[in-house]
Amino acid sequence: MPELPEIETLVRELRPLISGLVFSKIRIFDPLIFKTPARVLERTLPRKKIQHIFRRGKFLVLSLSGNLKLWLHLGMTGQLLWLKKGAGALQDQHVHAVLEFKSDTSRLLRPFGARNDVIARSPQDDEAIPNSPHLEKNALVFRDVRKFGKIFLSNGKAKPELETIKTLGKDPFELNQQAFTELFRKRSGRIKSLLLNQRLMAGLGNIYADESLFEARLDPRSKPVRLSSRRLGNLFSKLMIFSHSPVHCISYGTRPSVFRGLVDFLFAKPRRVN
Repeated sequence: MPELPEIETLVRELRPLISGLVFSKIRIFDPLIFKTPARVLERTLPRKKIQHIFRRGKFLVLSLSGNLKLWLHLGMTGQLLWLKKGAGALQDQHVHAVLEFKSDTSRLLRPFGARNDVIARSPQDDEAIPNSPHLEKNALVFRDVRKFGKIFLSNGKAKPELETIKTLGKDPFELNQQAFTELFRKRSGRIKSLLLNQRLMAGLGNIYADESLFEARLDPRSKPVRLSSRRLGNLFSKLMIFSHSPVHCISYGTRPSVFRGLVDFLFAKPRRVN
């Protein structure tokens, strides 16, 4: 599942590409992905301008004109594909929406790396998609194989989702070591479960929690109330390393193995954690 670093990278790649563009049309192929009714989106999004793109936890958020926000969660297998004018529309069974824009742009997206969460396509790519209709405008395509992703408007009727975003905790990038320590040091739950609690701290998932705990030499079952401020501070440092490094590496076309800690665990000499 894409976590904070992947979504942050996605935001940084999309920001120069689609900021300032105006939606012309939205084509919805699977309404179940949309927590806001499809008819509301089809009526509301056209003529809305993308004013800002940012991340909130694991959500990618498009701030639109008219004081609207479009929230996107990629779930486990969600992808956002950028298609240039004239490209095939990728209308396979896993494409659930095509967001088309009024404004044409010559701005290109540099390679995103192995994950390919964002792909810049051109007309010559169409031989891989036989009989695919050609786009009349540039478009952003939402594709999701397992359908755990979701899209909704901040003023729509997606009440459970709106309640979820209201309760999201602080972003790890907003915290310093002291604030992190204060947030966790009096809590008696298991440290990994607390790191994954989106109401405490939004954006972290299994992979980066495991990596950070391993590097900090902490058992995932440890209870913060029994840990010293020094050890919690060390965990925060490792957390920041794993949260920031992929953002920079992926942007330049490389990707560190997020399973390095697991490899070390399997092949390195045993070491005690407590």
